[in-house]
Amino acid sequence: MSKLTITILAGGVSEKLYLLSGEVNKTYIKIMGKSILEHILESLKEVGPQKIVLITDDVAKGETITKRITVPEVKVRKQSGAGILGAFRTTRDLLTNEDQYILIVYGDIIVSGEAYRSIVAYTEEMHEEDLGGVFLGVAEEPRRNHWLIESDERGFVKNVSPSTVNVSGYIAGGIYLVRKEFFELVDRYDELYKIFNEYVKRFRVKLLHWGHYWVDIGSPWDLLKASYVLLSELRVSRIHSGARISHRAVIEGPVIIEEDAEIDHYAIIKGPVYIGREVFVGAYSFVRDHTSIEDEASVASNTEVNRSFIMQKATIGRGSYVSYSVIGSEAVLEPNVLIKSISPRESEEAYKSIIRGKRYLKIGAVIYGKARVSAGRVLEAGEEIGRE
Repeated sequence: MSKLTITILAGGVSEKLYLLSGEVNKTYIKIMGKSILEHILESLKEVGPQKIVLITDDVAKGETITKRITVPEVKVRKQSGAGILGAFRTTRDLLTNEDQYILIVYGDIIVSGEAYRSIVAYTEEMHEEDLGGVFLGVAEEPRRNHWLIESDERGFVKNVSPSTVNVSGYIAGGIYLVRKEFFELVDRYDELYKIFNEYVKRFRVKLLHWGHYWVDIGSPWDLLKASYVLLSELRVSRIHSGARISHRAVIEGPVIIEEDAEIDHYAIIKGPVYIGREVFVGAYSFVRDHTSIEDEASVASNTEVNRSFIMQKATIGRGSYVSYSVIGSEAVLEPNVLIKSISPRESEEAYKSIIRGKRYLKIGAVIYGKARVSAGRVLEAGEEIGRE
């Protein structure tokens, strides 16, 4: 294989995710016990040993995480300048004469390792046919924050648009295989899409059509989607020997239950479900259908949690109902909180489902980090609760 450098851009900040996670950079938010960065690095194992550089605002955090990953050494470098353009310029300054081809990976994308493997397979073709690279294009309904990639009848990229509202096509997937010459353009333009468009004018760039799961994490609702797709990949149960599970509890897999988690009497866990370290699930509670409960969170007795993402140290009081929702780090739901999850109106974030021939829009609530919801409160579908 020709020389390939992988650069992971992990300097992005989302204000809502920052507030949700207790002021953690979104790349380091944990889903199913692993940071988004760890999920990316594990997926990159699919392409074999490569030179990997992590560009981040938080070098210490990046180094702590990458040391735990069993992949080739990851060099962690401080980002200079704001945004993706700053990350591109930092990457440019780190490249050497040995770096022929660069795989650009955005640090907030959850995708299977097959996507990376499929793109990297083109490196030999780039060498032999003077191909300029490959862009991942995702076959999903575009949102306001997504770019659109247009290709010609031969499958080569002809245009990258910064806005996709009311336009159909392939979403720019945040994974790009380019030649080193791409980074020669980063000082010529202040708008990213112009860099991409100039590059595809100079080189033939293939569009790799991607139809499997892909999540661009830019909002709390995206964490819910990422949790869902990762749990959907779960095939077998893994229950740590150090977990304390009542013999009266009911566990239906596939589930992951981590060390020191406690499942009380008559609780029902119906997978796919993730239960993190030191999580407590109280008596007669029901946790089901693609729910992820992260480390040290607590679900009190007689509570139902359905298809939700519960972050570290969050507390859900007894007798509550939580569905299609995101509960932030150290947030507290007092007893008997009810979250409605059927929306009467269309929204980008809502899940569309057909039940017995009838169409429903499912969306719960977002409770931000350290916020508190008073006992007995009823939250409307799509409601967001911040810290007072």
